[in-house]
Amino acid sequence: MPLPQTDEARRAERDRVDADDDAISVATGVAQWEVRIELSSHADAERLAEELEENGRSVVRRARFLIVGANDRDDAEVLAADLKSRGRVHVDPSSGAAWQLMPRNPFAVFGGLGG
Repeated sequence: MPLPQTDEARRAERDRVDADDDAISVATGVAQWEVRIELSSHADAERLAEELEENGRSVVRRARFLIVGANDRDDAEVLAADLKSRGRVHVDPSSGAAWQLMPRNPFAVFGGLGG
C-alpha cells in the first residue's frame, strides 16, 4: 500500500490508525500509547498521579515520574500538551509492559473517553 501523499490522506490514515489503537486498547486493556512525565520530586509525582486518577486516567507511579496510559496517539498528544508545564513530558507508543503489571484492566472504563 503506498504512503499517503496529501495532507487529507495523511490525516485519514492517522484517524484510521488511532481508531485501530483505540479498539486494541479497549479490547486488551493495554494502552497503545503512553505519556511519561518526569517531575521534580516524589511529592509532585504523587499529587499529579492523584489528580490524573481522579480524572479517570490510569497511572503507573515510579519515584519522580509517572507513566500515563492513552488509547491512541491523539489522546497522548493532548494529554502531553496539558502536562508540559508540570514537568518533562515524552509521548511514545506503549511497550505494554507497564500496563500488564497493573492489578486490573485499567482501560476498561475508557470505552468512549479516549478521544
